[in-house]
Amino acid sequence: MRVLLKPDGCFVIEIQYFMDTMEKMTFDNVYHEHLSYFTLTSLVNFFSGQGMEVFDVVRVDSHGGSLRVFIQNKGGSHKIGESVKMILDYESSAGVNDFVLYSGFAGRVNKVKEKLLEYVEKVKADGKSIAAYGAPAKSATLLNFCRIGAKQIDYIVDDNPLKVGLFAPGTHIPVVSSAMLDEETPDYVLILAWNFANEILAKTRKYSEKGVKFIIPLPNPVVV
Repeated sequence: MRVLLKPDGCFVIEIQYFMDTMEKMTFDNVYHEHLSYFTLTSLVNFFSGQGMEVFDVVRVDSHGGSLRVFIQNKGGSHKIGESVKMILDYESSAGVNDFVLYSGFAGRVNKVKEKLLEYVEKVKADGKSIAAYGAPAKSATLLNFCRIGAKQIDYIVDDNPLKVGLFAPGTHIPVVSSAMLDEETPDYVLILAWNFANEILAKTRKYSEKGVKFIIPLPNPVVV
């Protein structure tokens, strides 16, 4: 990109923002397609070493929180905006260069795991049935990390016909069509596509009216 850019040129990238990952507890976004996790501090340092510079940045909502970053060759025609300093200052005050920030995040992640697994096992011990809704890639991270599998979850409903008839990676929970909710209505539904919880709850209102409870696992497990 450095070679291709004209003197007044720029290029734009959008990446999942690791500060949002930590604040919003979207750790299930850690999976095989997401190999790196960025802060603006790390990006500024990286591009500086390549003879380039970040001159603008915007926080956006995609993937639970992302950064849209504008980059030019060092000394380019674009003035470095206030947004860059604002976000760098925010990261610095949050302790982005301190290990304690990341160890604290790890501690919170493990607490969510313990709380979710404890609740699911209590539901099963009470003789209740649990299904799940949504089989996005991140659901494999959540289920395998929390050690929730086919012993606890009877099936996963997904609206994508390409996934129906297959099994969730690692846990081997069958993925089925939404018709199964009528055929074998569970007592609880764990919403794995939790970022679409509002849409899923609206779509499945008839089940909640029948007494089915829904578990939203992140950012902190709750039952609705």
